[in-house]
Amino acid sequence: MRLLARGLAAAAVALPSAAPAADTFYATAAGGYSWAQTSKLSSGHGQDFDFPTGQSESENHGAWRVGAGWFVLPRVALELAYADYGRQSLSVQGVPSPAFVPEVLSESRTSERKVSAVTLDMVGHWPLQPRATLIGRVGMAYGLVKLSSHVVAPGGFPFGSGPQDVSLDLRERSWAFHVAGGARWMDVFPTWDLEASLEYLGPVGTKFGGDLAGTGRSSQTTLWLGVVKRF
Repeated sequence: MRLLARGLAAAAVALPSAAPAADTFYATAAGGYSWAQTSKLSSGHGQDFDFPTGQSESENHGAWRVGAGWFVLPRVALELAYADYGRQSLSVQGVPSPAFVPEVLSESRTSERKVSAVTLDMVGHWPLQPRATLIGRVGMAYGLVKLSSHVVAPGGFPFGSGPQDVSLDLRERSWAFHVAGGARWMDVFPTWDLEASLEYLGPVGTKFGGDLAGTGRSSQTTLWLGVVKRF
């Protein structure tokens, strides 16, 4: 990914300054399908269960994104955007000792993890023909990961010495690398374009701690389809 980012940045700088941008400003909105590292998240989510009896994970892949850009060079824009990358649901069950069976004494933890980010990118535009342009984004993201978790431990293990029924709401903010590439079809309608892109958001969040004092760290890969309005 670092090599790709360097290549995009170098290509953007090397774009001919004589090529005029069609418009100075644009706004964009997109819907997408996003993937996190759910198996890795699930493993960290249940790491303090010494004797797990069951574990599962699922993901709401729906994502959406809105943004605005300004051409600072004829083929290079600065773009500020906000994206919601969906959520992951994690669950783990266990017992405090192999001597117990789940029907006698069972512990559980269920959590929902939500990811969003504000991104600031340099966007290069490489026209292939009058109505088709390649797009490359490279920049930084300020990610927010929210975790809502519910813990039930009748016997106290592995969370303490007595029964527990606890709900937690945790947040973690962090910076991450951000890169995307795609294509734009110009003037699908006058001053309206259609864009498809594939994006990588570097790992955001923190690793789950023994007391779940973290939000789970994962990268996101997202396929976007959206519209661009030029002004």
